[in-house]
Amino acid sequence: TAIQRIVEQHSVLRTSFHLHGFSEPLQVVHRSAVVPVTEDDLRRLDPAEQDRIVAAWLEVEKFRRLEWTKAPLLRLHVHRYTDDTFQFTFSAHHSLLDGWSDSIVFSDLLKRYISALKREDEPEAVVPGVPYREFVALERQALESEETRTFWNKKLRDSVITPLPRWTSSNGGAQLSWVPIPVSTDVSDALKQITQT
Repeated sequence: TAIQRIVEQHSVLRTSFHLHGFSEPLQVVHRSAVVPVTEDDLRRLDPAEQDRIVAAWLEVEKFRRLEWTKAPLLRLHVHRYTDDTFQFTFSAHHSLLDGWSDSIVFSDLLKRYISALKREDEPEAVVPGVPYREFVALERQALESEETRTFWNKKLRDSVITPLPRWTSSNGGAQLSWVPIPVSTDVSDALKQITQT
């Protein structure tokens, strides 16, 4: 129920993409979409076996495709560890959400879930002040505007193109790697506070 309410509220969660078949690529927002929610009950297994099963499942999930032309472009899965603990996996197409949007959707989802468990009134919806379609309409208008084109041509007339270096196989097949950077709770809390202002 919680996820369906979120999908009703956030149009991007009812979106599909059509790159062919129309005069231009389209993002289509559907009136409704049912998010698949699946569950594996691991309560009868010992913790080591639970961890092994979840790790193997996650490896497979990384490569499961989402079909661009069919909404929703997300799915949910729950692995139940005990009567009181579970792992929740939210798989979504990268074109739907960015980091900020993820936090809004997850926060909204968890608030609704907890309210439903407690049989409380549904929390107030988190709805963006300006729908994304308005932004898209303004961008399209700007692209077709001679005034906008003239402005940017004038603004960028003296700019210099700076080529960015690229790794190629001739660079010895350089590999990308992750460098973890620990952030203290104080810094994290301060950053969250800044985003609220």
